Amino acid sequence: MSNFHERRRVLQLAGASAVASVAGCSEFASPESEEEVEDEPEDGPENDDVLTAIVEPAASDREELQEEVLDGELSQEEAFERQNELFEAAIDDFEERAESEADSDLRIERSEGEVGLYHVDGSADVLVDALRNEDISVLGQPALFDQLLQQQQQPEPEGQEIDEEDLEETDE
Repeated sequence: MSNFHERRRVLQLAGASAVASVAGCSEFASPESEEEVEDEPEDGPENDDVLTAIVEPAASDREELQEEVLDGELSQEEAFERQNELFEAAIDDFEERAESEADSDLRIERSEGEVGLYHVDGSADVLVDALRNEDISVLGQPALFDQLLQQQQQPEPEGQEIDEEDLEETDE
């Protein structure tokens, strides 16, 4: 995969995280009535106690990386490589944490680990702690998992070039 395509993937992940955080917050803002919950289908993750979790590097790590690029300490290529390493490390740390927790405290029910997208189940205390410690960056409704996964799998338009300067402006 070319550097441009790798960079595009990272930008997509970051964009998906931002969208997910907004979507997750709006989903939690509208409580469902008991009647609506009873009308939902019996099968599917929406009826389980799973939530969608997005794992990405801590905001402080991403900000530090951006500062290093702006200060000229890292080239764009080096920064991109470091950003990939940060994503991989965050994903590995989260999966290790899930494996080390007791069965009822934190479980990964479904995983798209290569993009940091999970269906998780566990105690409220452990999930809130994971958010506070930035092990999880976004926690949302179960349906968010499929929405983000579908968004990631959309083919990129052929023949359409994207100006890298426009991408950099979007990052800021």
